[in-house]
Amino acid sequence: MKKSTLFILGSITLTTIGLFAFNNKGVVSKYHALEASLNTGGAPSGSTGAPGEATCTACHSGSVQDGNAGVNVLELTAGGNEYTPDDMNSFELTLTDASSKNGFQLVVLNTADEMAGTLQVTDMTNTQFITSAFLNRNYITHTSAGTALDTWEFDWFAPAVGGDVTFYVATNKSNGSGSGGDVIYVSEHNFTAPDLVGIEEEENLSEKLTVGFQPNTSQLLLDFDVLGQNELTLNVTDMSGKSVFFQNMGVYTAGSYSDKVFVNFLDAGIYNVTLFMNNKPFTGKIFVQ
Repeated sequence: MKKSTLFILGSITLTTIGLFAFNNKGVVSKYHALEASLNTGGAPSGSTGAPGEATCTACHSGSVQDGNAGVNVLELTAGGNEYTPDDMNSFELTLTDASSKNGFQLVVLNTADEMAGTLQVTDMTNTQFITSAFLNRNYITHTSAGTALDTWEFDWFAPAVGGDVTFYVATNKSNGSGSGGDVIYVSEHNFTAPDLVGIEEEENLSEKLTVGFQPNTSQLLLDFDVLGQNELTLNVTDMSGKSVFFQNMGVYTAGSYSDKVFVNFLDAGIYNVTLFMNNKPFTGKIFVQ
């Protein structure tokens, strides 16, 4: 007969809770954490309500509310909703429905739900940086001292590629009782920036202007690319800089064009042909014999 022995260590009971994170894609993550009534030292990673994450209700008993309607206010210090790619951007988060004890956590993801850029702490007294190896994400959250605030500041070094990003934010309006009654606000904040790779490609494309001259028809040949909507004007000058031909070509939409312009009045010589796209010049040369 096997014997079993029960060891009782004082009166400490340690409870393990299984936490599941749900979103519109179903159950996407599962982990365990020690039961806690308050996280005054900072929320555990993966508590923002972002895809694949739980919210603060994993540890706080309370209701989850929509924080998008002016409750969780996330603003760029520079203003607007366009960040600067490949540079440090400063943010301020405000919980407008605050109490005497508040908390937050946020993460930044791109359109593929992957970590975008790098968050950076600027106020080490009230905020802290944490990571999740499981989700491969990093976060900014409050410290114990930071729970006395309703506004927190931080920096974010944006990715060089630009594009759309979403800040997922969860805030906690806590009553400090540890027995329920807290209010969790979750929100999503979208920011954007020009795609720098796309801009380089467009600039290279727009700078491509090919000019030629067809002597048998006395036609000026123009091959060029237009990005977006542009108003085009054409100016032909001789080598002394005197304009010998000018024409308003009208408004062009985005695309590649091959145009012909009659210039049968040109004498033999070398001419500069300048095509203006929204007043930006692109120049080539032709030889008339």
